[in-house]
Amino acid sequence: MNVDLDGNGRWSIDCRAETARGRTARARQQARGSRDFGKVFLDDVVTARCEYDAGDASLRVQVTDEGLSCPFGSHEEECVGVFEANASGSFELTAR
Repeated sequence: MNVDLDGNGRWSIDCRAETARGRTARARQQARGSRDFGKVFLDDVVTARCEYDAGDASLRVQVTDEGLSCPFGSHEEECVGVFEANASGSFELTAR
């Protein structure tokens, strides 16, 4: 699982995944500055649930792992979700 994050303010993301070997994995990222980038990487993911908090500005999330379905609708070239300021919630990823 490869997820790139880009946002202003104090955003955070917490992903919990199940691997093909039946193990549970977790990855977290948190921004502290005015403009911050991050990456969540977990290997061999079958399913994952990521909880996000966009903070006081918008947060851009891009799933770059072609082996996972896009949780943000149908995107032919790239899988990107943009969450508005103060938004929080979750999205799920599954292997194709």
